[in-house]
Amino acid sequence: MKLASCPDCGNACSLTAISCPRCGRIMQPSDLSEANLVKPTDYSKLINVLVYALAVISGLVIFLATYGISSFILKSTELVSIIGVFGSRIILILSILMSFFVAGMLFGFLRDKQGWKLGLFLASTVVILSVEEFLKFVFGGSSVVEQVVNLILFAFPPLAGGCLGAYFGARLKRNRSANNNIV
Repeated sequence: MKLASCPDCGNACSLTAISCPRCGRIMQPSDLSEANLVKPTDYSKLINVLVYALAVISGLVIFLATYGISSFILKSTELVSIIGVFGSRIILILSILMSFFVAGMLFGFLRDKQGWKLGLFLASTVVILSVEEFLKFVFGGSSVVEQVVNLILFAFPPLAGGCLGAYFGARLKRNRSANNNIV
């Protein structure tokens, strides 16, 4: 049903109304014309902001959970002594990469118009935290090699996994909707 606003009180009235239900004004044909139509509220910008905020918070939670679970499993099962420190870091990098890839696919599938850019929001907090760790080196701290390895370990897998996952999730959704239109 199309609605137009009342000239006196601004209440939304039907185009076929005789009087305004709020103020009782008798409507003239010119009062309820197509030019005075009430436009529906557009919530798309608010939804985008909420999705981006959810992606940032989810990225931090995913990283902390993956890092914590992987570290716990590696330390508690004595895998570090079997595969070595380098092997344990590879497992940690792969687990972070895969968890961000899966989360990126989910976000990309849900919001396919943003595509791979959602992966940037997904990994943003982790990248900020890793840059902060790298800045600790500038002001004194551990060795250069350790800081570069930590920067690669903490910044690259979330970025790569999140962006690739969001890209492939968006592609999956677009292909799926294109295939549904071919009937």
